[in-house]
Amino acid sequence: MNYRKDVPMLIIVAVIIAAVVIGEVRVFSGSDHFSADARYDGALTYELESGPAETYSVMAFDDGGFDPNSSVSIYMDPGYASYYVNPDIATGARELDEEYYVEQLVKALKFRSVEASIIDAEAMAALMSGGIGGNTDAVIVLSGSLPSTVYGEDEDLIIRWIEAGGRLYWAGNSLGAYSSDGETVSTIENGCSRFLGSECLNGSDENGYAFSMADMCQELCLQNNRMRYAVAPGLLPDGAVHREIGYTDGTYSSVCMAGLGDGMVCVLGGEFSNNQRSDLAQIVASGISHLSTLLDIKNGTVHGTLRGSMSVDGADFVYIHFGGFYPVYGVRTDLRIAASEAIVHPS
Repeated sequence: MNYRKDVPMLIIVAVIIAAVVIGEVRVFSGSDHFSADARYDGALTYELESGPAETYSVMAFDDGGFDPNSSVSIYMDPGYASYYVNPDIATGARELDEEYYVEQLVKALKFRSVEASIIDAEAMAALMSGGIGGNTDAVIVLSGSLPSTVYGEDEDLIIRWIEAGGRLYWAGNSLGAYSSDGETVSTIENGCSRFLGSECLNGSDENGYAFSMADMCQELCLQNNRMRYAVAPGLLPDGAVHREIGYTDGTYSSVCMAGLGDGMVCVLGGEFSNNQRSDLAQIVASGISHLSTLLDIKNGTVHGTLRGSMSVDGADFVYIHFGGFYPVYGVRTDLRIAASEAIVHPS
């Protein structure tokens, strides 16, 4: 062994591993020293608190009549085969498989003030069966294949659930292309059309990059610019109500949200990655939809307590996040709900 030649390589590997560890500590440092609130008090006011000095963004939205998510669940069931491409990983990093992705996503949502539960195939069917009469529940699917309890050639429970108000967040493979009844995975022809009305996904084997920022990319500090499995908004049916955010290469969008009945389908492009996971957590926590409109945004740095106001009328909710592209905290405040809860009823 030539130690003089090996030492630089060992140093490089050590630096890479340290960067990965530091990144994990930074991203999942918890939110004990952060808080934020917003309300109408003659004007839209907010109060922020941070122990360390952090950048912040206060975003005010019109929700377009789309109610907030009432619950967030993540589907994962070892008894039903998943179907996704294992992504390339950095030297020294842990394999980014579905189990690890879900584990880290739960943490990423928690420090954005969202408590997510993990459901299996039977619980997913129960949730969706109970939501056919109208619901505002959200389900995140990373498995690449949907369980036969809710989806298949002759099963469309998940479609009916979305049409009744459900919200599906999809990442990791071609939407609607696969169904699993246990160990077996079946291909569903034209599955994307059942969710989005057309075959509009990027079917390339190459996980290409996009470099142009689209709507709300900078404001939400979105990071994933991979285009595999992404939606081409121009191929959606005429009149489809949708919103593309994130990055775009002119054809495909890293994030596309489209209405389906009273509900919504949100597709994130790319294979599994830390950037994709961060974007997914940010989008779910903010609760933005295909009908949301950003009315105003305030940015700055907070250290200690900071109070401010925004000259905006008609805002339905506010999403506040700290840390920019290195997120440490986030919270959504529904102003209509907060206002109704603040009413003092005479005794």
